[in-house]
Amino acid sequence: CELPEACFAAMLLAACGHDVGHFGRTNMFLVTRRHELAITYNDRSVLESMHASCTIRLTEDVKDGAKLLQQLPAEQVTKCRQLIVTLILATDTQKHLDELASFRVRLGADTFDPFADANDQQATLCMLFRAADIGHSAKAWEMH
Repeated sequence: CELPEACFAAMLLAACGHDVGHFGRTNMFLVTRRHELAITYNDRSVLESMHASCTIRLTEDVKDGAKLLQQLPAEQVTKCRQLIVTLILATDTQKHLDELASFRVRLGADTFDPFADANDQQATLCMLFRAADIGHSAKAWEMH
């Protein structure tokens, strides 16, 4: 089963934007300091919410009359935007253990099918995104 091209576009945009605008602080720091972003995003996945918002804004930024996803039907644009946001929010490491535990339970189910079931597919993509995000720190310093 193949993923739609719009899904690939959303994954690429999410990968490019998952840390856009990062300024070297943690969610906990921002919440503790009552930073404007923590207040804006209600102390929940503060940086990830900001990254998602910035990424979506960039796709909607009109330059020379063209939006990045304008060639897609409106329904696909909505799905792309939702997937971008979901994948970026999935990089919040504070939720990692709970979401990993839920995923492992689902993975063990006889009905698990990320090719036919949209929820299983999304959960799998989220796990892949988190693995890529966390795995990046295992690279040698020179590669950064």
